[in-house]
Amino acid sequence: GSVASDVNIGPNGVLGGAGDIGGDVVVGSGGIVGPGNSPGTLTVAGDFTFASGSTYQVEVLGDGQHDQIVVGGVTTIQSAVQVEVLAGGSAGDYAHLSQYGILTSAGGIVGQFAGVTSDMAFLTPYLVYTTNAVRLDLVRNDIRFNRFALTANQLEVADAAEASGYGADVFDAVVVQNAAGAARAYDALDGQV
Repeated sequence: GSVASDVNIGPNGVLGGAGDIGGDVVVGSGGIVGPGNSPGTLTVAGDFTFASGSTYQVEVLGDGQHDQIVVGGVTTIQSAVQVEVLAGGSAGDYAHLSQYGILTSAGGIVGQFAGVTSDMAFLTPYLVYTTNAVRLDLVRNDIRFNRFALTANQLEVADAAEASGYGADVFDAVVVQNAAGAARAYDALDGQV
């Protein structure tokens, strides 16, 4: 949808969905912006401000689809603003290095996010900044799949899944899991590996 005026998000408020905002956006302390509809783009004609203590939730898919904010004016990122990465949908084919343009701002970007978190146990998130953009990189870390195995069967499944490598369905299904999800995945994959 489209909104012609300015938008202010207060504490515990959430700005979601895809569409166009004709004015400025301010995400206040305690507010969350999570653009898109699994995933999608939020376009802002004016300036965008992440106030101190706000959060940017970014959903990413293995096939390269991702949430993003496109700003026509200046984006200001105050202190203590976090990016939370959410793995969306089915696992898909996450490459060893997956890159996502999560924010572009024609008028430039002032400040940087305080940090980036993810619930994915095997992919570590990093943010890369340019004058007019922020990119999210997900990099396969050195945590072995079997670290979260709880039984002998899970250990065998974890080792086989990891050995199958990128592009194999079982590897791609496990690499995006959190610790608890990994153990559940090993049980579900038992007999398929």
